[in-house]
Amino acid sequence: MDPALDSLLSVSDCDSAIAQHRDEAQVIQIKRRRNSLLPISRLHPELFHHILQLALFHARDGYEELRPESCRSHYTNLFALRRVSHGWEHEIVNTPRLWAPISHLLNTSLQNLIWERSGAAALEVDLSSYHDFWSASEKAFLERIMTREIRELRALVPKCETLDSYIADHHHPRLKVLALWSTDEIVCTRPLRTPQLEELYITRCNINWDHLHNLRVLSIDDPKGSNLAQLVQILQSSPRLEQLFLTRIDVPSDGAAVPLTPIYLPQLSTIHFTRMWSELTSGLLERLITSAECGLSDIFWSSSEWPSPLRLFHQAGRICTPQGSGKQIIDPKLSLIKEHWRLETAPGRYLYTLSFSYRRTTRVQLAEAARVFFATSKGLPSTARSSRFRLGFTYMSHLAEGLEIVHENFPETVELDVGCSEGVDVLAVLAEPQVKEGNSVWLLPNLAVLKFYPGSYARDYGCIAAMAIKRTQAATASPTIVAPIRSLTLGRGYISLELLGRLEEAGIKCEQNGVDVVV
Repeated sequence: MDPALDSLLSVSDCDSAIAQHRDEAQVIQIKRRRNSLLPISRLHPELFHHILQLALFHARDGYEELRPESCRSHYTNLFALRRVSHGWEHEIVNTPRLWAPISHLLNTSLQNLIWERSGAAALEVDLSSYHDFWSASEKAFLERIMTREIRELRALVPKCETLDSYIADHHHPRLKVLALWSTDEIVCTRPLRTPQLEELYITRCNINWDHLHNLRVLSIDDPKGSNLAQLVQILQSSPRLEQLFLTRIDVPSDGAAVPLTPIYLPQLSTIHFTRMWSELTSGLLERLITSAECGLSDIFWSSSEWPSPLRLFHQAGRICTPQGSGKQIIDPKLSLIKEHWRLETAPGRYLYTLSFSYRRTTRVQLAEAARVFFATSKGLPSTARSSRFRLGFTYMSHLAEGLEIVHENFPETVELDVGCSEGVDVLAVLAEPQVKEGNSVWLLPNLAVLKFYPGSYARDYGCIAAMAIKRTQAATASPTIVAPIRSLTLGRGYISLELLGRLEEAGIKCEQNGVDVVV
């Protein structure tokens, strides 16, 4: 570098030098020196590459759609990032990993540029064909990429084609992600030579499952010709599995049951079952054995049927309960919002169901399902219980059942968060003891904090205020039987000034969020 440029140690030095020079070539050199001194050009390499990942991620998201324009978006963004500075351009051009994505839909000159700049990096291939057969250019593209190492291969395969000659006949030691989708059905008969394969997504495909022992993510959608025994065998051969997605897995017409063999998946964290019969879902969950320290995050189940019998909720309650040393049930939740049902035992450990038969589902059935789930989780070992419970409902009738469920399974609840779109009157049940089997019983006797969120419509909080005052007065007379309400949080509604005064006199703190006070 020119010694004169080396003497420019700050942006202000460069600005002064630019003002003094008239030679255009020299000014350009000084400006480049100035750009190199900017903070954006002096980022730590790890931070720089993290920024690139964040900027490029959305261009290549979602294997489900297999969008052919994803590679185009990637390079559109990449070329834009090159223009930030000369330093960025140099790093981008000389980082082979950034040039790994490739698609047959990119023009030939860009493909050749990618081929050159990707160097020894394993390619990330997107091949989506909507024809009945591979075209000549698509076949040429496939044959070319098979001469290189591949890290990811996502392909929409023509219905009249097979991938045996491109996948099974080639050794892919660095292949990590394989996503195959067909509009009809494809079959890969020979074993895959992919010892490092970690993520497998297949839709309307049948493959040979031999030697697939390193899978962390498995997604199977509408498989053709498979059976329950084969499915269980697949799961048993994947001990490292962390995420499982099963969609449209049909129960055989002969009504065959899930094989009784246990399925050991000690690292499993996510289960998604979509458009599957509850008997099949609950049968798989019943066979599933996870580690006591397993951080299972969620069970998602979607179907048009109502599960009967309720084995699904029983098994989900078993799996979603934290177990082992240091584990506990904290912050449980019960939410029934139309077709969306969420039953949670701890943050990130829940059963989420989406059932389009909710209009045919009775309040009794919903309550029974929730009781089965929480009763199962309560019966398992846990070092502590939660003092807080969250309820969310569309209808007041469901909220009434929810209060009963919380009382039955979590009577130690101190804080109750309630959301209900339909009304607040049902909370009046907390104002006085209820008669159950001839005995006088307070619902949630330890309740001291109540938070209410009304949804879309403003509510009159006179009922809740009156309940809190009456319950607190009862606690004064019988402090060992029921606790006083110490705090109310109310959202969007209105309350009278007179009731606010009475709450203050009773020692009840009232926090108002969007609540109008009326005289």
